[in-house]
Order: sequence, then C-alpha cells, then structure tokens
Amino acid sequence: MVYNGEDNFDVDAILKDWGNPYDVTRPGPGFKQYPCCGSTHPPLDALLALRHEHAMPADKIARIDSWTHPRRLAHTNRPDPKTGLDAKFSVQYCLARATLQGQIRLEDFEADAHDDPDVRALMTRVHVDTRSDEALGAEVRVTFTDGTVIAGKVGAALGRGPDNPLPEGALAAKFANCASRALPAASVARLQGMLDTLETQPSVKAVVAAIEVPRKLAAE
Repeated sequence: MVYNGEDNFDVDAILKDWGNPYDVTRPGPGFKQYPCCGSTHPPLDALLALRHEHAMPADKIARIDSWTHPRRLAHTNRPDPKTGLDAKFSVQYCLARATLQGQIRLEDFEADAHDDPDVRALMTRVHVDTRSDEALGAEVRVTFTDGTVIAGKVGAALGRGPDNPLPEGALAAKFANCASRALPAASVARLQGMLDTLETQPSVKAVVAAIEVPRKLAAE
C-alpha cells in the first residue's frame, strides 16, 4: 500500500502458496562447493568432470574454451587478476588452477597464489565467451596439442538444490578445508563424524565442545 497506492495490491496473494512447498524443500539449500564466485562454479564443475575422466597435463593443452551466460561472464572475465579477491572472480584463473591441481581451495586465493607462474602460463590458454541458452550452466572444451578435443557441459552447478546435490565427498572436503583453519586434523575428523550423525548424538554439548579450538592453538 505504501508503494503501490490504495487498493492496488492483493492481500490474499501473500499466503496463496504458503508452504507449498517450503523453500527449505524446494528450491532447497544451496551449497557453495568452491571458495570463489558462484558464477565460476558451473565451468569448474564441467572442467573437473573432464579431468576426472581424462589425463590433462598442462604441457599437452593447447587451449581451454569456456562458455557461460552473459550475465555470469560479465563479472568473471578477468584474464589478469591482480589480487586474491580478484582471482575469486576470474574464471580464467579458476579454470587454470583447477586443471593443474584438480581442486579449488581457500589457499588458492591467499597471499600471492594468484601469481603462481604455472597457473599464469596456463591462463593465457583459457578463452572465454558467452552463450545465452543456459543461464545457470556452462560448457567447457579442452583442445590438446595433438588435436584431440574433449568437452563437457553442465546445466547448473553441483549443490544447487535437491535435484543436483553436492556429492558427499565434495561436501566433506569443503568442510575439512574450512574447519582445518581452526582445528587440528583429528578434531576436524571427529567433528565431521558427529555432524554426520547429529540426529543420534545424545547431547548437543558434545558437538559444541568438539568445535572449541584447543587452548594451545588459540594462544598461537
């Protein structure tokens, strides 16, 4: 009423589809698999799926082509990231880094990681362009020096809703990478096991205690 004027609104529409379904069910929770801009995730998923199936030594790669929606490429087309934050929004950096090590971690965007010479060298062979038919998807093609070509496509990034869940192993790896910043490896594994069986834990106190940073580490 404040913005649309008197009688220019429909009160009944507010609750028309309430809880049918609840958002927690659909579209459901979204898990961000990589610690970088979400618009880089679809091409990363496509590339890493290819890497899982094929050997991809950097010195045998002639070029990597990536196509994403114009709205996504507008803020991720950064062929020369100057900082770690800049690298988070560089699809060229993310694809080069993922090709070399098969994963993307928090430390890939810290200190001078964005200036890694091997990553920089491969980035020059990453070419990006737009395609408007897949708003949430991406397509990646890798061309090798011997002329071999492999390609993959995803309709949306993994972890975006119940129809495209994040694999359990990927979620566990993301948790470990994050939690290890505060906890030793043994504590991370223990906490992860407790969270995986949260519904059977006799008390939440034990879970809270497992999150506590050991005094020695806290003092450091």
